[in-house]
Amino acid sequence: MVGDIAGLGLTLIAIFRAWQIGVPMHKLLPALKLAMIDLGIGWIPVIGDLSDIFIRPSRKALDIVHTHLRDVHGIQTTDHIDHPVLHRMLETRQQTSAFWRNPVISWLWLRIPDLIGVFVLFWLCVVMYFSATFIWGLFPHS
Repeated sequence: MVGDIAGLGLTLIAIFRAWQIGVPMHKLLPALKLAMIDLGIGWIPVIGDLSDIFIRPSRKALDIVHTHLRDVHGIQTTDHIDHPVLHRMLETRQQTSAFWRNPVISWLWLRIPDLIGVFVLFWLCVVMYFSATFIWGLFPHS
């Protein structure tokens, strides 16, 4: 119940933000209707929980935004949505330096969170491996 209300709130924020960047309300209505359906069904025990798996109104709103940006503005990537702070910083740096306009440098800059995530996962795997071998070595083998 509380989760459904919180989900509705998050979806309404996503829809409002989409409207702010210029997505027409008639395009956002399917996401709004889906949010209302999700809220209505969410009150029913078990069925509401199962519907949360399949009904994703906030995801629908994002899909509508991506489609709008692709169709109306010709924007093919979602880097500006996925990493807005990094994207803004890159745009500022690109205005003053050709180094930042290099496609490889731009790509790497926008992938910093992903690269850090890969590094952290690799590090965790190494730590788990050495921890497991250490613990395994504590027990005598027969």
